[in-house]
Amino acid sequence: MAGLLTHLGISLLLFLIVIIVFRRFWYGITIFIGQLIPDLVKFGITGIKIGNLSPSVIIKDPLFWELESLMSNYHTWVSLGIVIVISSFLLYYLKKVKKQQLKNVNWGYILFVISVIVHLVVDLVIIEKSYWI
Repeated sequence: MAGLLTHLGISLLLFLIVIIVFRRFWYGITIFIGQLIPDLVKFGITGIKIGNLSPSVIIKDPLFWELESLMSNYHTWVSLGIVIVISSFLLYYLKKVKKQQLKNVNWGYILFVISVIVHLVVDLVIIEKSYWI
């Protein structure tokens, strides 16, 4: 994990790039959340379970490390993406969503996965000395 401030900085940069390129606020939000979601899930669920928000306490809990192995796996996010894309095509085929909605969902998820992959690569490259930076 590269630290909260590092991921927030990357999130903001990706958000601005997507806003400039696509001119869609929701795509920017999607990529912003994608950059933070792996750590939010790991720290959030573990913190709620143990009733403590201190990173040093959360990291010592076994649930954190189980979630770490699940959230830091590319297959988890690709599998989720396949389910979302197939579901969106099924809903389009059943005439429950329009073509533009189908495009928005699929582009949103592609940007989300790109952001998650950037998060995981940053985690692999940067070894932090602090929880925050």
